[in-house]
Amino acid sequence: YKADRVAWHVPGQGMTVDQLGYSMGDALNHLQSIRAEDSSVSASTIAWIGYDTPSGSSSWRAGGHAMAREGAKILYSDIRAFNTARDTLAGDGSHFDANHIFAHSYGSTTTSYAGQDGRLANDIRTVTLAGSPGVGPLRHAGDFGIGAENVFVASSSRDPFTALGGRRPGSLGRRVGR
Repeated sequence: YKADRVAWHVPGQGMTVDQLGYSMGDALNHLQSIRAEDSSVSASTIAWIGYDTPSGSSSWRAGGHAMAREGAKILYSDIRAFNTARDTLAGDGSHFDANHIFAHSYGSTTTSYAGQDGRLANDIRTVTLAGSPGVGPLRHAGDFGIGAENVFVASSSRDPFTALGGRRPGSLGRRVGR
């Protein structure tokens, strides 16, 4: 609650509590990278696994958005609750908004639902979507309400999950037309 910057890592398909170590490792590596770049930065990272991801026998559900929509409600609430607690602890009337979301795979779909209609615009600064199968209701980076220049997308032409999303706004996925 005292860090100047907070990175939220939102996992994708296949993440379960049994695999928490992988998410924690990513969050720790990210924190170490931040500190290596600027040791004066006060930062923290959160390995957020607050929702059920498509995994095991439910992996086929990654093609739909039901789990992402449910997870988005929780992610939205958790970020808002975190900021409210931080604002209360600060006690100076300020509002914390230095949250940075790093979402992977199905987590990017979940993040897009959480940020739908700019709901998180006053609570986050950047969004990074990596290996995204698509961002559900959002059609443009500016739809997060934080400025398109603050939304970053990373994908690989060899990643089968990113082939589920289109390459241009409004285009259909490159596989199965979803």
